This record gives sequence, structure tokens and C-alpha cells, in this order.
Amino acid sequence: MMGKSPKFIQVEIQSIADLRRIFDILHDALILEEDIRFDPVGKTFDMWFLREFLEDNQFIDKKKMLFVTKYTYPLVRCHLHLKNVNGFEKKSTDGALQRHTFNEATIVGGKCTLEFCEVLKITFDFDSDVLRGKFEDLEITKDKKRSFYKFG
Repeated sequence: MMGKSPKFIQVEIQSIADLRRIFDILHDALILEEDIRFDPVGKTFDMWFLREFLEDNQFIDKKKMLFVTKYTYPLVRCHLHLKNVNGFEKKSTDGALQRHTFNEATIVGGKCTLEFCEVLKITFDFDSDVLRGKFEDLEITKDKKRSFYKFG
């Protein structure tokens, strides 16, 4: 199934458009509370996600069953690192829940709000003229997979 090296995504973030692209890639990605870190002294914000790896067909397993095809694909661990983050606030309506699914981001001016499906909201401020960072896929997980079914 796996021949060549995976086609990992790596993006240098230099604009709001780059950041929006990354948040689109991260839709439905999983994150643990312990993988969200803000350094107020260094003004950096880091998050490590597990996201669906659909960009490389060699890692997607297809099984046809009568009128349905099952697609199974791995999750990839990825890292989002942002610099020049001025403020950070994390709100959770359920402190016991430690695993979250990323849903959407809203960016207005120098403020970004990240919404997670369950109970988490993260807001951070940045100077849009100097927002910089990097997004990169790190590794394909060996034991974590997801599947979906398609008729036809």
C-alpha cells in the first residue's frame, strides 16, 4: 500500500489568507487539551492536531462491497506554530472533556476565534502586519484510522 514518501503539507504562514487555508485543512481535526500551548513571553501559540490524511491516494484503502465502497485512511499528526500572538483566551464549558474536534475559525481584524464542536473556544489576538508561522504534517499515525462509505 505505501510505496513512496507521503505528500505532506508544509506551509509558511505569512498572511491571513495562509492562515485561513490552514484552518480549512484542519476542519474536523482532533486535538487534546495538552496539545494547546501559548507562551506569553515568546508570543507564540502552538497546537498539535490529528487530521484526516486524504491528500495522498497511496495511503487510502478502498474496498468495494456490492453497491458501497469503504474508504479507510490514516490520521496524520500535524503542528501549527504561530508567532507574534499578543493575547490568548481559552474557554471550555466542560473542563472534564480533554479531546476536541476543530470546527471553524473566524478572523476579524487582528482577532481570531477558533470554535471546536464539543465545548471549547479559543480566541487570540495578533498584529496582522507581523503574523507569521508554520504549519506542517509531521507523521502518519500507525494505529489511528477513519473510514467513510460511498454508494455507487
